[in-house]
Amino acid sequence: MRALSDENLVATAKFYMSHMAPMQFAPGEPVYDATMWHIILPEMMARVTGR
Repeated sequence: MRALSDENLVATAKFYMSHMAPMQFAPGEPVYDATMWHIILPEMMARVTGR
């Protein structure tokens, strides 16, 4: 994800968000959820904070 431009990172995040289930107790789409929380969001936060 680090190689993506800001625009492509946002587009990727929107794509993954469209496949995520609303918060629930039963498992949803673990691949999309895990990728969003553990890869995409940390990269976005690193860019916002300038790391």
